[in-house]
Amino acid sequence: MALPASGTISLNEIHIEAGGTTATLASINDADIRALIGKADGVEMSFNEWYGASAGQSFTVTEGSDLFTSAAYYGFREERNPDVGSVSPTSLTVASKSHPIRDAYRRVSRSGGVDDDSTSAFWFIIYNASDGTVPADDWFTSVDVEITGGTANLTQSSATIFSTGTGSTGRKEWRWFSNDFSSGDLTNFASKWDGSGTSDVTINE
Repeated sequence: MALPASGTISLNEIHIEAGGTTATLASINDADIRALIGKADGVEMSFNEWYGASAGQSFTVTEGSDLFTSAAYYGFREERNPDVGSVSPTSLTVASKSHPIRDAYRRVSRSGGVDDDSTSAFWFIIYNASDGTVPADDWFTSVDVEITGGTANLTQSSATIFSTGTGSTGRKEWRWFSNDFSSGDLTNFASKWDGSGTSDVTINE
């Protein structure tokens, strides 16, 4: 459950939302507490930054690269055979139903074998549930995408949304484009999602 959107908020409430036990020792600089709002270690913070914060659901992308003449994809692409990269866990729970993760990657235009990082976009795609249930467009409020030095927060309302197919193989996708990132976040997104290592994604509900 998300933290209050206004009014008084306590460190204990924040600690519980981050997965801690009530009335146990915690500080505002603890890694799990900072992760709720994507803050780096030791930076200045105020309690009102946690208004509406939610631990949500998280997954880790072990990145792969999928390169073409005019575009490149860095992250996880289940649509390819074999898969490009991997993801853990492999599904998310939406309205009590399990939805497998199909894709989570940075897409970028390229020319002459060189990426144009100013065109970076983040695509997030999940399959329908096994009974064919389609996830609602707004089942989450935002997505926190790990970037170099922190996270980029992408709101659900700013996404371009597509639904494709029916039944359990149908899917829904949310796409965020370069203008949905600040210039600094876009640069740090490109440097983090480069086809190597792991990157975390948190779905805030």
